[in-house]
Amino acid sequence: MISNIFIRNFAIVDQLELDFTKGMTAFTGETGAGKSILLDAIGLILGDRADTDTVRHGTDKAEVICTFDISAITPVKEWLEDNDLLADEDECTIRRIISSEGRSKSYINGSPAPLQSLKQLGEMLVNIHGQHEHQSLTKKITQREILDEYAQNQSLLEEISTLFKDFTATKAKLDELKQNNQSTLERVDYLRFQINQFESLALEENEYSRLSEEHKVLANAGNISATGQQVAQILNENEQFNVNDGLNQAISLISSIGIEDKKLDAICELLSSAQIQADEAFGELSSYIDNIDLDPGRLVFVEDRIAAILDMARKHQSEPIELLKKLSALNEELESLENSEQITEDLENRLIELQNKYDQVAQKLTASRAKAAKDLSKQISASMNELGMSDGIFDIALSASQTTEPQKFGTDTIEYLVSANKGQPLKALGKIASGGELSRISLALQVAAANSIKIPTMIFDEVDTGIGGGIAQVVGNKLRQLADSRQVFCVTHLPQVASSAHQHLRVQKSIENENTKTDINLLDTEKRIDEIARMLGGVNITENTLNHAKEMIAEGSG
Repeated sequence: MISNIFIRNFAIVDQLELDFTKGMTAFTGETGAGKSILLDAIGLILGDRADTDTVRHGTDKAEVICTFDISAITPVKEWLEDNDLLADEDECTIRRIISSEGRSKSYINGSPAPLQSLKQLGEMLVNIHGQHEHQSLTKKITQREILDEYAQNQSLLEEISTLFKDFTATKAKLDELKQNNQSTLERVDYLRFQINQFESLALEENEYSRLSEEHKVLANAGNISATGQQVAQILNENEQFNVNDGLNQAISLISSIGIEDKKLDAICELLSSAQIQADEAFGELSSYIDNIDLDPGRLVFVEDRIAAILDMARKHQSEPIELLKKLSALNEELESLENSEQITEDLENRLIELQNKYDQVAQKLTASRAKAAKDLSKQISASMNELGMSDGIFDIALSASQTTEPQKFGTDTIEYLVSANKGQPLKALGKIASGGELSRISLALQVAAANSIKIPTMIFDEVDTGIGGGIAQVVGNKLRQLADSRQVFCVTHLPQVASSAHQHLRVQKSIENENTKTDINLLDTEKRIDEIARMLGGVNITENTLNHAKEMIAEGSG
């Protein structure tokens, strides 16, 4: 749940910090006071996009920080851990900064995070029901999502979605294979021709690299041999003077000094070591020179072979060292085409297998939806009666899809049907004429479905618009009941709803230093009575109005 929110320079809020508790919290205030500002700030925390209008005039940036109690929300902790963002087992802090130029920064537990991460995390923390949300209820996708969420069909939906993807991918492969059958023979002949060229070349593993190295030596064999002979003369073969003789002479001269001196001994050791290394270098050089191939025919062969390999590489638009991989790919394609009949049969059998598995899961999904539809329809019909539609009937109708092929969300067509008045037939929800009736049905649906939702915080933004009297009191009671198991925020203009809250905050707009600002204050018992009385009686508050307010608060808290 939301435990704390801090807002600075946001819209007409200068600076504001609020602590929240469990249960139901009501937000009230005069029209235009800015009751929606808090919800807009929470929306930013949940990943909504922002513009420069959100930054308070005359400031360079707006900031919103929201702290959530996640001690009992295992999925949130798992998500944070999976994304290396878990800093505390009990709390999660989300911060959003909007600059006056429109730039945005967001953080989760102090670490930078993209908006997509805020949205993913926010969906597990807060569920917002807006005052115009009833409009989306007429959409088939929204109707299906509500029913599946109520039925807790997530695992079945994941399973059926996977089967749908596998079926679609397999069918695409099969269709492509059948479409290509006409050109298969030509392609097979061409592949065989290419493979025969490779076989004629008889390329060996790493052959190009070896030939390239050999070519460097063969092309420079004469120069290498002549230079090697010169070095051999210097090292050992020159009779007049060579390195070996010079080192011997140097060692003899130092030894002839005839005194014991550690420094001279060290010099002799170094000279002896140099003599040994010079001898080894002479031996290696002699062997290298002796093995140099001065055969011009070999050079011609290597050059021709390299040219043939490069020509093959050009034909296949490949690097020489990648030619064997190209040959392997050609062989695989040829094998695939030559076995196309078997592959076609395998794909057809796979489609039948996937269809059977899909049908089994789809039947389970249909059964789950049918059970949930019956239960949810009963609950919503009862809520409609409580909300002033005494003869109203709500029904969720399921029918089989006209296509037999797998669909992403199952084989059911789902439609919400309503009869608002006695004697009227059930009609599609979108065909109801009265906006007020649709709004009340929406609220009944939201409250009924909310019991199955595991999200810890629910926000209702003036969903009670268009109702009043005893019905408003029913709405307040339902929201308070809902708050027994979660945190509920309600922005309302009805005293019957506000009096049902566990916590009451008033939104108030004022002018200070010719600047407009909004404050939100937690009301104590006395101020809460005054606020409910204001909502009941307007400008002139009488003793009777105050007594009525006290009665409403007492009844709403009962």
